[in-house]
Amino acid sequence: MDPNFCRNEVERTSFEFICPFCFSPWYQEIRSTKFEICVNPNCSIYDRALGLKEPRASEELDTRRNSIHSEIILRLSEFDNSFIRRYLYETRRSIIYAWRTRTKGFDIPGFFALSELLLELNHHSPIGKSTSVTEVRDLVKSYLEYSKQINFLDDLLTLRIYMDRDQNVYRIKYWSAFNQMLENYGITHHTKVESEDLFKYLDVDAKAIKPFDPTKLTDLSEYFKNTFLHSARLRLLFGLHKRTSQIFKYKVYLIDVAALVALFFSIQQATECWPIDRLRELFQRNVPVGYKREFTEFRSQFIDSKELSPIILRSDDACYVDRDTLLFFLHYLVGNEVETPEGNKIQMIGDTKNVAANSFEGWIGNELVNKKYAVTSGPIEVAKHEYDVIAVNEDLKRILLIEAKYKDFSPSAISGRTLLEQELYDDKEGLLIEAIRQLKRHDFFLSQPDRFTKLIPAIERIGNYAVSSFVVTKYQPLISK
Repeated sequence: MDPNFCRNEVERTSFEFICPFCFSPWYQEIRSTKFEICVNPNCSIYDRALGLKEPRASEELDTRRNSIHSEIILRLSEFDNSFIRRYLYETRRSIIYAWRTRTKGFDIPGFFALSELLLELNHHSPIGKSTSVTEVRDLVKSYLEYSKQINFLDDLLTLRIYMDRDQNVYRIKYWSAFNQMLENYGITHHTKVESEDLFKYLDVDAKAIKPFDPTKLTDLSEYFKNTFLHSARLRLLFGLHKRTSQIFKYKVYLIDVAALVALFFSIQQATECWPIDRLRELFQRNVPVGYKREFTEFRSQFIDSKELSPIILRSDDACYVDRDTLLFFLHYLVGNEVETPEGNKIQMIGDTKNVAANSFEGWIGNELVNKKYAVTSGPIEVAKHEYDVIAVNEDLKRILLIEAKYKDFSPSAISGRTLLEQELYDDKEGLLIEAIRQLKRHDFFLSQPDRFTKLIPAIERIGNYAVSSFVVTKYQPLISK
């Protein structure tokens, strides 16, 4: 879409998250959210006295980061190889187990740090003798601090945050909408348990879940479809930071998923140590006749990768496996695009999410009924113009035309570099193109009222009502009128 055309539309819009003078994202100081700034140095309201500079990677920062990393790797090498591998694997498993059993909240920073440390073991095999639990805990603590610092730098470089000369931190203001989404899936970094956004749309999403007996499943895709919220939650978690998201970018094949499921059902104890040859045999049994998928391909992704955090941890010629870790990652994997043996791409939980989106239209309708509106029983289509919800209030003599958008953000969109392009100007799903489509529906409705007379719950002629149109989004919209 032509940005100049978009900006003409934006000029008629009220702003909360975008600077009205230059159309750049607003930022607000973390300590005092009342203080908002524009970070565009070419903007007429840019405050040069703050001393803001666009963050850039520098040789000095790289040198410091590499120095800290080298020190950690040196400490890692001092441990007994078998001991450190088992300890780190079990510690990550305990985080997953605590979350699954709801005995603790999910330790997001700890999970990321441990997943990175497990990946480090695929690069650096320890040669020491230490089996000190105290020392390995100190190592994990040091790596956790290192990971937090690098993630902070990542947020600076992606322009999620800025710092001024006095070290005050400013976060992109639209982060509040992103937090709404995280809390809807039960992901929160604080103890504000009274938040109204926690599991806000659980009732809507739950309508996409069908009752099933897990002991009688013949097709596990049914299980994953009915637990799609967990997959969606994990995709958001793994994408919180650009840097850490890279270590979970597995290329998902249906044969690999089948092998991991088979492995899950083969495990009898909390954590088992399998010879690599036994894993190979199990994998080969799950490759359909006539299709080619090598165990080396599976192993290079989920065990021995130098770029992806291992799901199965190798120690010499044996591998650590457990049900908690496997099921956790299986939920994440099926939430991504999956390649079938025939080479097709499928979304195993895509249909379920679409059902939830349709339920959102019903949720909007129920809200309007509570406000004394009569609503259509479902979407209607006239001359290729589809209307999700049409509501009529006889007392107010008002008709509402509503387009429902039940869409989550991509974590990568919440960045000063990508926010406007992805959420506002995108040709297919940007908020502005959705508003323009709705404007066309509005104009058609007014120009052809007789075609709607028998389709909507209006008592009088449509010309006797004031007609308003809205795009209703799942979370706070980037722009509004």
